[in-house]
Amino acid sequence: MTPSSSRDLIQDDGSNDSDHRRIDEEVQQVLAKRRSAEWRANPSFADLVQVLNAIIEKDPRLDRKYADYQNQVDLLEKHPWMESEIETAWKEKSYRNIRRLAILHPTTVRQNLSPEQLSALRGALSRPFRGDALDAFLNYLEENDKAFNEYPQKYYAKFCSIVQSSGCGKTRLMLELGEKNVFVLYMNIRSPEDTQGYPPRDDIPANILTARYNTEQEYSMRCRAFFAAVFKVLGRLPWTLDWCRKMRDIGNIARTEFFLELEDEFGKSNVFVFVLAHRDHEGVLREDGGGTYECPVGEAEHTHGDCP
Repeated sequence: MTPSSSRDLIQDDGSNDSDHRRIDEEVQQVLAKRRSAEWRANPSFADLVQVLNAIIEKDPRLDRKYADYQNQVDLLEKHPWMESEIETAWKEKSYRNIRRLAILHPTTVRQNLSPEQLSALRGALSRPFRGDALDAFLNYLEENDKAFNEYPQKYYAKFCSIVQSSGCGKTRLMLELGEKNVFVLYMNIRSPEDTQGYPPRDDIPANILTARYNTEQEYSMRCRAFFAAVFKVLGRLPWTLDWCRKMRDIGNIARTEFFLELEDEFGKSNVFVFVLAHRDHEGVLREDGGGTYECPVGEAEHTHGDCP
């Protein structure tokens, strides 16, 4: 539901009581290092900023712009009512309601859906799956894989499209594949203006994959860097059944943590513009052409021999 005021709460943040207790403990550990036990009974404005900083640091689902100290100060100065809310949370050592404040969440999380609608939509993704569509679809994928391996020259790539009206079960079908020992990495790249669709947009992959570029080659390099980052991050994570189920649980904090790690890994890849050139017999530098490439060296200044 679109917030009517800055005090509105996110109705469903995807976390259970255990998740909230764990995050609360992590916030307390951060504050302990900042010697919060020595604060006065009525903490100062600077102390409250420290609390807000720890809350945002330990919940990756919150809007990352508020990870900046000055933005935290500006937020509290603009909304002074937050000071008493944060002070109460600090005294009770429970920060759940602060984390649920809509004002701290990215705009795309604030869906234009009522709590009843959100509950119904989440329920549709968690109720027992019925029918044989899953088995038929898995068989279709296996047949396509077999055909591609036998005649790779006939096909462009290993992908297929699922086209159907909204609400017919496309997302549920994809997520349910995980119960067939198929690894599923679900990413939603809907428009940021779409606040009525469900599941909500995954901002990090959506921002990376839908950014505008001047040429097809530039976009191709970005996609290659993106999927390289995906597999690097996956290679560092435990593919346990429990983790895979969390990754298919829309709103689960494990998904947000994965995408933040993906964003960090993607940021390590550098795409440079290069110009091919040679010197003619008179020593004059002549351009031969150019383009873009991803350099694994990770530095802006290097010799061409550093890159493959």
